[in-house]
Amino acid sequence: MNGFDELANTLSQEVLSEMAENFFGTRSRLDGLLDGFQNLVRQFRQVQAQTQARFSVLHFLLLRGKEAGNFYRALGLDPGLAAFAPAELVLPGQGPAFGLTRKSRYAKTVLEAYAEAAAEAHGYMHGRFFVDARDRGRRKLTIHYTQLRELCEQINASVRKVNENLSPSGVIQYVKNFNPDEVSRENIAGAADTGYSERLDKSLRFQPVDFAGLGLLQFPDLPGPKEAEAPIREFCGRLAAQWPAEVDGLLRELDQAHDAARRAQGK
Repeated sequence: MNGFDELANTLSQEVLSEMAENFFGTRSRLDGLLDGFQNLVRQFRQVQAQTQARFSVLHFLLLRGKEAGNFYRALGLDPGLAAFAPAELVLPGQGPAFGLTRKSRYAKTVLEAYAEAAAEAHGYMHGRFFVDARDRGRRKLTIHYTQLRELCEQINASVRKVNENLSPSGVIQYVKNFNPDEVSRENIAGAADTGYSERLDKSLRFQPVDFAGLGLLQFPDLPGPKEAEAPIREFCGRLAAQWPAEVDGLLRELDQAHDAARRAQGK
């Protein structure tokens, strides 16, 4: 082997080594991104469950969910939000509010439940700031829906780029160009691809993340408690007047659930 052939062979080996590292390294990093994203989704499902629990209390107070759709309609929101959570006392954070009349007591209690649910929904969609003691006390945002959706878009862009620019068959063909003798032998033998390249690319193709298929629920921006106070008081006043026995029963049940939760916590 003369000096030129030796240099060419050395350069070819370096190029092939770099290509292999780029090909397998890129695919490995993308695999890691996809696994990490699924782990975040699993964590976020706990946030969704917590948010649903808050809304369950609100829906319970709205005549066990029967008036939840009308409640959202009164606030100018999609009545379909009533389906976000069942009307169960999963998380009775506090008992009924104080009021001199049934109407006042009921309206205040619903307002408090709505304020808690709205705050939970905002954190669910946009995150909450917290101080991370493990990172020198830096303020960070909790994981949230908007973050996951944007991260999914970025990952899918990487998936498209890898599928289009780093296909296995393309890399194999590129490697063959460094061995013209092998290519020549294949041409002489009449070796046919017979769809092998297409099958290889299809079998090793990365699948984009179907964000809609993750089953994560989305919230519109809910009115703040102050903005919603007037329509909520009016709505609750009508219910208290129309269904007095039912409203009294709901408040009594909420009070009992709150007392039971306090006893369970030893308070």
